[in-house]
Amino acid sequence: MSLGLYEGRNRRRRQLWWGIAKWFAAIALILAAGAYSYYAGADLAAREVTRLQAEIESLNSEISAFEAERTALQDQIRTAVTRAKEWESQYNRDIPTGEMRAFLKLIEEKLGGGEVSKERLAFLIDAATEPRDCVEDPKTKRFIVRTRLQKGANDSVSFDSNSLTVTAVGEAAVNENGQAEAWFDPDKPLKVTFTRLGGESSETMSLLPVHHTMITDGKEYRLTLHPGARGFVNVTGAVCPYP
Repeated sequence: MSLGLYEGRNRRRRQLWWGIAKWFAAIALILAAGAYSYYAGADLAAREVTRLQAEIESLNSEISAFEAERTALQDQIRTAVTRAKEWESQYNRDIPTGEMRAFLKLIEEKLGGGEVSKERLAFLIDAATEPRDCVEDPKTKRFIVRTRLQKGANDSVSFDSNSLTVTAVGEAAVNENGQAEAWFDPDKPLKVTFTRLGGESSETMSLLPVHHTMITDGKEYRLTLHPGARGFVNVTGAVCPYP
């Protein structure tokens, strides 16, 4: 009986140690799995950090290249603007505008149409620089500018015994209520007509003052139109021999 009791105790002791061994084995497996997961995760995170750092460096390189390209484009734009201004200045110096352009166009028409030779035109231009003895002192007259609401008497002036008549048509002035007035607006261009004896006429469209010169029948008419009293334009004219 004592032998059986001893063997039972040994069996229970072996079972206890076997259970303890299994628990230790399980704990070891859990620790090993945890350690593996940790190191695997750490390695994956390290690779991800390396990849992200590489992407950041690539983006920084692209940003640097973009900034360099942007700076280069800005330099090109500044250079283009400078050249455009230089070309514009050169164009303005070389290409006549305004009255000079009209004058050169008139010269081209006269020469192209065979109306006058180069020699004659050169002589006339040279003669224009010489002082002239005008028939009499300049005279100043005034007339009413025609508008769509103003048509009637006193709307013209004449010089040199009615050899030259001046008239003008303007845009009606507008009051503070937006209503058109009878008189013209001196801040808007006028269409001025110069009519010679016989019906031949010429026109100009310009803001006041208007300076106009006409040559006909061996006479030069020098006219200047400037604002007068409300609705009126003053005309100062002189008649001189030509050439």
